[in-house]
Amino acid sequence: MQNYSTSFLSISAPLVCVQVPNGDAPYEQIIRQFSELNLAGKSWHNSILKNRLSSNSFLVNVSTSTKYSAEVLKSLNDLKVKDKHSRYSPFNTDSDLFPNGILSENWFLKYQQLKPFAFVQTMELPDVATRDDEIAAEMTELKSGFDAAGIKFVVILISKSTNSSEDEIRINRFRQLTNLTKATGLLYLNCVSKEYSSEVDVFVTSLVSNLKSSAVDFYKAIESKIRQRHKKYYSIPTSTHIDTTIELTPKFLETRNLIKQGIIDQFLYPHNLESCIHFLELGYQNLVEIVSENYFEFSKDHISSRDLTLYQELRNLIDVTAFQIVRAYLSIEDPITALKKHAAHISNVTSITRGRIESGQWIAVQYEWLAELLEMVPKSILTEANIRVYSKKHKNSKITRYAGGVRFHDDNVDVLLDPGLLYLKCSSYLTGVSETTQLDYLRIYKDSEELISKRKILLHKALQNVSIEGNAKYICFLLAGEYFSSGEWELSAEHFEKALGGWKSTDNLIKSKLIECYQELNAPHKSLELLLLLNNGTGNHEVDVSAIDGDIDVNCHLFDVDILFADEKRCSGVTEDVTVFDNIVCQLSLRPKVNIDAIKNHIKGKVVEILFKITDVEVNFQNEDSKELTGLSNIKVFHDSSIKDTVLQKPEDTKANLSFVSNHQKVLEVSQSVQKSGVYQLKTVKLKSVLEIKVDSKTLVIRNSESITPTRQPSYNWYFKKLDDSLIKVPVKISSSFRAHQIRVLPIRPNVVVTMRPPQINFITLGERVTLTFDVQFQNERKLNYNKISLSPRVKVTSNSDAGDLVLVDPKVNWDGLKDDEALVLQELDKTDAVTVKMNLAIHSTSLHAEEELKKSNNSYQAVLDLKTIVAEEGEQETNDTESSALAVYDTATYILPIVNVPFNCRVSIAPRFRDTKDGVNDMPNPFIMHGSNHLSMPIVTRLWQAKLMLNEPSEDIEATNIEFQVKSQNSEILVDLLPKVGNVSKTQTFATRSKNGVSHRNVMMVVSAKIDWRRKGSDQSNVFSTDEWEIVLPLSDPRMLLKVEKLKNEEKTVKLKYIIENPTPRIFIFSSKLVDDNERFIWNFDDERNMYPLVQTKFPVLPFNRFQLEYYGQFNSSESVIQMPQLKVFDIQYKVSLPALPVADDVITRDGLLMWRRQ
Repeated sequence: MQNYSTSFLSISAPLVCVQVPNGDAPYEQIIRQFSELNLAGKSWHNSILKNRLSSNSFLVNVSTSTKYSAEVLKSLNDLKVKDKHSRYSPFNTDSDLFPNGILSENWFLKYQQLKPFAFVQTMELPDVATRDDEIAAEMTELKSGFDAAGIKFVVILISKSTNSSEDEIRINRFRQLTNLTKATGLLYLNCVSKEYSSEVDVFVTSLVSNLKSSAVDFYKAIESKIRQRHKKYYSIPTSTHIDTTIELTPKFLETRNLIKQGIIDQFLYPHNLESCIHFLELGYQNLVEIVSENYFEFSKDHISSRDLTLYQELRNLIDVTAFQIVRAYLSIEDPITALKKHAAHISNVTSITRGRIESGQWIAVQYEWLAELLEMVPKSILTEANIRVYSKKHKNSKITRYAGGVRFHDDNVDVLLDPGLLYLKCSSYLTGVSETTQLDYLRIYKDSEELISKRKILLHKALQNVSIEGNAKYICFLLAGEYFSSGEWELSAEHFEKALGGWKSTDNLIKSKLIECYQELNAPHKSLELLLLLNNGTGNHEVDVSAIDGDIDVNCHLFDVDILFADEKRCSGVTEDVTVFDNIVCQLSLRPKVNIDAIKNHIKGKVVEILFKITDVEVNFQNEDSKELTGLSNIKVFHDSSIKDTVLQKPEDTKANLSFVSNHQKVLEVSQSVQKSGVYQLKTVKLKSVLEIKVDSKTLVIRNSESITPTRQPSYNWYFKKLDDSLIKVPVKISSSFRAHQIRVLPIRPNVVVTMRPPQINFITLGERVTLTFDVQFQNERKLNYNKISLSPRVKVTSNSDAGDLVLVDPKVNWDGLKDDEALVLQELDKTDAVTVKMNLAIHSTSLHAEEELKKSNNSYQAVLDLKTIVAEEGEQETNDTESSALAVYDTATYILPIVNVPFNCRVSIAPRFRDTKDGVNDMPNPFIMHGSNHLSMPIVTRLWQAKLMLNEPSEDIEATNIEFQVKSQNSEILVDLLPKVGNVSKTQTFATRSKNGVSHRNVMMVVSAKIDWRRKGSDQSNVFSTDEWEIVLPLSDPRMLLKVEKLKNEEKTVKLKYIIENPTPRIFIFSSKLVDDNERFIWNFDDERNMYPLVQTKFPVLPFNRFQLEYYGQFNSSESVIQMPQLKVFDIQYKVSLPALPVADDVITRDGLLMWRRQ
């Protein structure tokens, strides 16, 4: 960004000027606090991010000069040109824009430095009030001057007095004399307070926050003036004395106003630059068109100095506007559009200039300022999330995300999000210096030395910002080349070393360049070390080894090593578990990286002989717990030249022929039997090798040590030797459940047999605790030393549906005397060959929520009991007996038990019941008699009910041992009284309902449920089952007719029918009745002298809160056990409804809408 004036790229924010006396600490703190708010000269600040920070954004000019206010007023007056256009207008002959310019730096400086929206005057309040009137007059004069310029004037009076009440009186008088308001006119600050430092912070923050509205009004007025410019008529002064061929057109003026409006909008809305983008983009488009339309005139051989200056100004203004647009899009967190605008900017300008872009220097500058800008932008903006947001907004745009950038396939455009890659691209355009032309713009570097120096700077910046290691190595390679070309050998070698390992295709070239650097640095040891890794004879340099004395010790990777660590069975294609005493194979495929021919070609002198061999091979294993290795031995092999040299070496007595000719492969194979179970891992492979070079009469010995840590590979190979001493490799599949080069050795499976004893349970019920009995038998035929053998039970609930297993509950299991899910230790059974013990296993579930989920589902479920044998060998660390920590787990027995969701299928019903006053209870008290302490105006009516539970057991094996009802009212005003039950297993519960406060309720919603204790027959294990809750509505205020059948002593064929009509209301009901027998099969005879009521009554009343009883003695002529009852038809004359007869005992039932009496 250093290629542009700071004023063009600075953040636009409201400008405030502050005058502070040059004095002691209180004033310095005010200066420091205002300076912290200052954004002047900054190209980016996070406060411009949309909806991110609410911090104050201002440009602040702070001065300690006593004449600063006068200077500001003078500069404001100088900006006014009477009867003329502004000094920054192209219509002013004294302007640098006359006669055809658009916008200069001076206009930007006007609002960044010269024309504030507010002026803050800091003054000291004198100790005495003798000068108050003089100070007030000074304030008034300054206020009038700034008011005339439309600028907010603010005074801060700082007092060192300890008398705050006196200060307050004086401050109020100052406000009256100057008409300065309290919040944003005249402010008071006392500096003698101990909390002054923190108070200044709050004071300044509060002040600038209160000034925001003034800033908005100030810049809105400026914006309004700019908007009205197109309505004005301009008088254009003559410009015949100016040598120019470019005419000032309306498009020039329109562009000027658009850019001005875009910049002022940033002053107006510093926290949201979205509104300015539209004006800036229109202005940019006009600028491009203006340059394009006039480019023929600009490119003429003889161009005037004015036109050449105009061309430079327009090009600069295009770049500045592009920067403003890119920054605005970044501020609204749309980085993709911002970068596309940058790419379009380069494309637009190159198309205008027909590709003549100053040897790429201008393009390099554009990428440089973009990289510098992205360095300052928060990394959270340049994220994948914002790319996805762009893709959603532009669904038809085909884009591809790659490391560091995005490619737009529709436009064939790549944009880079990584500042490091942008610096790299910038350097790629600084390739050479071409001949100068008259239209050169931003031609900064005049010769190749300047270009090289700049490329180094850019590459270093790229290296600091790049995020991908591969890119970093490439940049190091380019930097090393720059230093190499300028003869800076040490820096070149440093960066070539960092570039090694990036790409195999360039490694040889880098090594050759490094060798040349080391030779220039007189470091033959390093040159020789690199020569060992040189794969071909690239380069014509030679290493002089004559100056090297003694042996050389290096640490290089001179071998490509492929490692196979597996059991012999798996190598043979058998995928069985590895157990104790199985053979474990370790194969090392060794292929030298040393190119002997390349060494011969690059050593100075006559090379007589080169010998290369491995002297020591060490393979180290470790147990998974990293303790001392047991059960498997580390491998050590030494070179012995007397052993036959073959491609496949199987060492005998730790000896093998490990000499190499050229880069031919050799395989080393060691097999051993594992003696103990556990998890073994190949830790490291260490190689020691020796390279002897005989040059002339001198022998140079190079000793190398390298260590290889194995990593997981896509595939592994097992090598066999053919008869012709060549190798054949067979792919070996290694389980992906273990880390690389890891083998799990299991103990030999013990003989454990588990069988369930009868009686066998056919099903289990949710929430049930059931005990199963097993015979457990263990035989240790081979007398193996097991540290621990245990039998672990696990139960899971699975679905029988096609949806697959769905575990909804967490069933718990425990052996007798053990905790939940604790394994049964079979240690005692190891003492004899065959021991059988009887063990009980309890299964239960406590997850009530999961039970409810199962009850609601339509699937059928089953409990799967899985018994596993867990084995740990001697010496194995004892931890919890869980399968995850066990050494070996074997399936032993599995039992599947269907699950019945509920032990009982239940229904509930509620029927009316009746008790007479002779029972000692008055359910229908007389309204004319006061009872006890109840002083209610209306009697409280009690109604009696009976809830009956109907159970349907799924099996005869289940029986209920106790039934407990829960009857609740959903209306808190209704009380429910449970009457004592008869017996624990009674399936009925009688209860009464009554009003709590005597208020009448027509009906009530009752919630009925039951808790049933049950068990399996022959078992003492008790379980609990809670039924569903049933909601039943009971009538409380409607009249009802109850029926009670009473058998008479010594009268077998005669019964007494008692019909009770209840009126629980304060109204009088009028009924009619008729007793009929409609069934010809059962003939009832009511010709009994004891019948006091006629069979037909046309009208009779039932008084309020009363019972009316109709009693009939009737004879029947049937001997059957169930007899149809006669019908008493009771009709409400007023409300035209009938009252059905409701039985109050279980001997009367309803069948097909008829009442039937069961004779007992």
